Amino acid sequence: MIKVLLAVLLLSSPIFAESYTGESESDKGVIKVSVDIDKDKIKAIKVLESKGYPKFIFNKLIRNIIKENGVDAESGATPVTKGFQTAVINALKSADFPNKN
Repeated sequence: MIKVLLAVLLLSSPIFAESYTGESESDKGVIKVSVDIDKDKIKAIKVLESKGYPKFIFNKLIRNIIKENGVDAESGATPVTKGFQTAVINALKSADFPNKN
């Protein structure tokens, strides 16, 4: 029973997800992200580079994108939000991931 449980946990972990990178320009510079995708699900997003912005400001956006399993671009979003969303969209495009936009 424990072996089966361990196998299920290992197979459902992000270890087996594929990573894709994307980048975009914001008002202060480049934003670069890594998006982990497993079985048509966004599992994780990491901010690799964010010129002029602390990485923690993207936490809420990351949670929403993972929850919605895609980027739902907001009209009237700030330049940094648009830059982050575009970087994620670019990563999803490189994965041929069917995004909402």
